[in-house]
Amino acid sequence: MNLLTNLSIGKRLLCGFALILLCALTAVGVSISRLNAVADASRELLDEPLATERMVTDWYRIIYAGIRRNIAIVRNNDSSLAEFFAKEVADSTIESVELQKRIEPHIDTPQEQELWQQLLAARENLR
Repeated sequence: MNLLTNLSIGKRLLCGFALILLCALTAVGVSISRLNAVADASRELLDEPLATERMVTDWYRIIYAGIRRNIAIVRNNDSSLAEFFAKEVADSTIESVELQKRIEPHIDTPQEQELWQQLLAARENLR
């Protein structure tokens, strides 16, 4: 304490300001570091489920369009309608199979695996 009493008021103020500035810079550095960690954790948390959700949504869209297309073909008496939609049916079937292959590695939990197997079994029963 004797050291501070021997300093002039200007030097004391300078030391106090430097100490406060050092504390503020330390707090900013720690805050930025923690915010980066939170951003990384959020990105990691959302990337996998979001990609899976998008693939499942695309798969649903393909299946829904196929159902509507098949209902239109069945209800219509014109047999050329099935030929007209044949390429779309083949393309959507290929895309659906590809999406299933891409979705399957994202299934992690036992509950998801059980639901996936039930879904595949239900689809096989419809064929």
